[in-house]
Amino acid sequence: MTVPNVGRPVVAAVAGVGWAPQPQAVLWAAAEAELRRVPLLLVHGYGTLPYESGLAEHELLGQAARAELDDAVASVARAHPGVAVRALLDPQRPDLVLRERSMDAAVVVIGTKTHAAATVEARFGSVAGALLGSARCPVVAVPPAGVRAQAVVVAVDGTLVSQRAVAFAFDAASRRRARLRVVHCWTGSAAGHEHRMLLAEALAGFAERYPDVEVVDDGCEGHPGTELVRLSRGAALLVVGSHGRDRWATTVWGSVSRTLARQSACPVAVVRAGGPWDVSGPLPGSAWAADYGIAARS
Repeated sequence: MTVPNVGRPVVAAVAGVGWAPQPQAVLWAAAEAELRRVPLLLVHGYGTLPYESGLAEHELLGQAARAELDDAVASVARAHPGVAVRALLDPQRPDLVLRERSMDAAVVVIGTKTHAAATVEARFGSVAGALLGSARCPVVAVPPAGVRAQAVVVAVDGTLVSQRAVAFAFDAASRRRARLRVVHCWTGSAAGHEHRMLLAEALAGFAERYPDVEVVDDGCEGHPGTELVRLSRGAALLVVGSHGRDRWATTVWGSVSRTLARQSACPVAVVRAGGPWDVSGPLPGSAWAADYGIAARS
């Protein structure tokens, strides 16, 4: 059983430049805030990217953004009346606003595959792509419609970054009373021989902290991006780690995380290195865990 978060809010993007309103992300974030028993902050950054608009256009953008933000607040009140909601309208670019808010958030939630998103990403880069390399807390990318499933899936690769992902996944499964599927993907026969040891190391200590979570460990030979997209079709949440060394997430798992943010059939939580909870720090059961809503277990 989990413990209440210390108060860091769930932050959700209502919309972004060239993106339609994202009700799926807003409602997922509201449900997450309810699970964590923390407030929800709805953010709408409507700054133009990358050019400056005229004053009249800027005012019109602000009015439209305010209406979208008000609609999002109302939808949360209807679906999750027990969640405390705050709204923030900001004239900055959405990725900049969300990065700032990630400094004091338990998780940042964004929507994917919205109207005209492909065109905007091709020209300017996506909000998701920018956040995966710069957010200071986990980022969850929510597709327009998800499958009805209960399992939480987490990918491991033997690094400390993926241990952060495992910690996040155990906590998510515990809150949802869901089964946790731990997956290691490899290419080549040599890695396959090592996969059992890697899984054992990744799970060490977590079963004792989360006795309520049923764990299924699995291995698959193939490219992580391809295999995880396939597994997302039967998952309620997919969790991956990312080194997040730059905007374009050039490490192997960072590249996979960007692919999943665009193609996954279920919400994807990307838990990256860096930030106040860098991989060199302690694992769950510590102040890091409490700060980010991970249940401390003894």
